[in-house]
Amino acid sequence: MSAPPRPGVAAGIAVPWGGAAAVIVYAALRAAQVAFTREANPATIVWTAHSGYVWRALIAGYAGGMAAIVAYVVARRDAERAARALPPVIVAAAGAIAAQAWLAP
Repeated sequence: MSAPPRPGVAAGIAVPWGGAAAVIVYAALRAAQVAFTREANPATIVWTAHSGYVWRALIAGYAGGMAAIVAYVVARRDAERAARALPPVIVAAAGAIAAQAWLAP
């Protein structure tokens, strides 16, 4: 059994995992908002206390942080496997945000 990777290696794998998860969560939240709620009047958005974009971004960032913590723990055990699983997730995140931008701007 090999020694666990240095913390910097695990963190270097975990940060992109968290970023990809945040992008996927943001796209899912925006799609759900478009599907289940009606769009707000742009003239009244300036006067509201809550911005939908800010809340979506905060929730996505929170979920990405949680995913990064999980990815860090996994990468400390098996960095190579965690790193190999990352490219498909990045492609999925790119596809999710592209689909969100095209279908639910």
